[in-house]
Amino acid sequence: MAHRVVYTPDAEDHLAAILRFVAEGSSVETAEAFVGGLERHCDGLADFPRRGTPVGKPERGVRALVYRGRATITYMVENDTVTILGVFYAGRNWRGEFD
Repeated sequence: MAHRVVYTPDAEDHLAAILRFVAEGSSVETAEAFVGGLERHCDGLADFPRRGTPVGKPERGVRALVYRGRATITYMVENDTVTILGVFYAGRNWRGEFD
């Protein structure tokens, strides 16, 4: 059974910030391709939601998954829904939010 994937407002803001950052350092096309791939990677959690590594306090149920060695996706799986909590780019410290 496939899960539904939803993005928190924070995760949507993170994706928009990544798009701007990559576009400034490269090109809009490169940024759109990277963020599109990142979104497809997140959406792939619908079929394999528990493939990420558990992080932080186990009772919170947060997992993390790396995309192309450049971004970390944090998410939770509850019932039939995968909630993307955040998307952290290029070594941004995300662990403090989930400890």
